[in-house]
Amino acid sequence: MAKILIVDDDKSIWELYRLIFKKQAYELIFAENTTEASAKLDNSVNLILLDEALPGKYGSEYMEELAKDIPDPAERPAIYMVTSGWIRKNEFTEHARKLGYDPERVSYYQKPVYPTVLRETIETLLNK
Repeated sequence: MAKILIVDDDKSIWELYRLIFKKQAYELIFAENTTEASAKLDNSVNLILLDEALPGKYGSEYMEELAKDIPDPAERPAIYMVTSGWIRKNEFTEHARKLGYDPERVSYYQKPVYPTVLRETIETLLNK
């Protein structure tokens, strides 16, 4: 069973993710910010669904922290960045590349959430 860490400060979005992934065999773990995410992150997490606009530290800053804490890109969980337009896709892709993330294991989407696209992309990232 894949384990997904969802980092979003909007708890109403948590329920949406629960509904979207209701039929998938995923274990969902939720964190309101990057500090809480770091406390919940372990090597069993396969993917981080990461909001960009978080209190305290942006999602892209958390990616930098992960790159320092887990220097081997093969050991890092896949990243799926969620944004409301704070960062553009080409900026995100370049940022991830500079941090050494495998381009096959990172993706980005801009809200609103489309359940089918979200499920398909996450399935693709988990299978890389």
